[in-house]
Amino acid sequence: DYIYRHWRRPLTQIMWEAIDRASREQLYDRIIVGDSVAYQLFNASNQKNSRYFHLPTNAATTLMGHYILLMEYAKHNDLKEIVILLHPYSLKDNLDRKYTANYVVGVFFRKPYRGYITPYAEKQIKNCPWWFIPIWLRHFPELCLINYQDVNPPPFGCNIYISPLSLEYIQMLGRYCEINQVDLKIVAPPLPEPQLHLDFSFMKEQIAAHGLSKYFENYFNFTSMPADEFVDELHPKTLFLSKAR
Repeated sequence: DYIYRHWRRPLTQIMWEAIDRASREQLYDRIIVGDSVAYQLFNASNQKNSRYFHLPTNAATTLMGHYILLMEYAKHNDLKEIVILLHPYSLKDNLDRKYTANYVVGVFFRKPYRGYITPYAEKQIKNCPWWFIPIWLRHFPELCLINYQDVNPPPFGCNIYISPLSLEYIQMLGRYCEINQVDLKIVAPPLPEPQLHLDFSFMKEQIAAHGLSKYFENYFNFTSMPADEFVDELHPKTLFLSKAR
C-alpha cells in the first residue's frame, strides 16, 4: 500500500483521494460533489475561501459513488447542504461505462461500502461474469480491461434521461436529507450553446414522475458558453474556467 500510494498515480487515484478526504473531519457543513466538469470547477486546489467542501470526482463514479462519498462524509461531519453538480449526460450512467470496473467496482464494491450497494446496483455489477477482477486489481486498475459497456446496454432508447441507478440513489439521498434536515440541490454546469437545443422532455417527465422536482428546481435554467470555449462537448477550456465557475 505504501508503494502504491507514494510512488504511483494510478487511474483511480482521484477516487482514493476523495474517499480519504470524505473520511476525515472537515470545517464545512456544505459540500459539492459531481462529475469531471464539477471537478474542473471545484477541487482541492481552489478550496480556500469557499463556503463548500469540494469533493467532485468524475461521471464514472455514478450517483452510487457520490452517495457513498456523501454518507462517509456525514459520518464525520455535520451537513446542512449538499450540491450535486452534474452535466445531463452524467445522469445517464447506469454502471455501463468503459471505466465502471476501475472507478466503481474496484473501489466501492467491497467492505466497508457494501452496505450502500442496492440489489439493483449489485445486479448491474454482477452482469459481468468477471466482476471480481477489478476488486483484485484495485491497486493496479490499468491492468483491468473490463468494459461495462459490453455487458450493460443503455436502459432507454433516447439520448437524454436519468438512469434507473441514478433515480434510485437520488431518491435514497432525498430520504436521507429529509430525515436529517439537509438541503439538497442538483444543478448543471454551463453547457456549450448547441446543447441548449437538446430534448430534455423525457428527463423532465422522469423527475416529475418520481417526485424529485424540488431537488431539480433550477436544473434546467441552464447557463451556456460558446462551443469554442470548450475542449470537448463537456469540459470548458482552462482559460474559461473562471467564467464557467
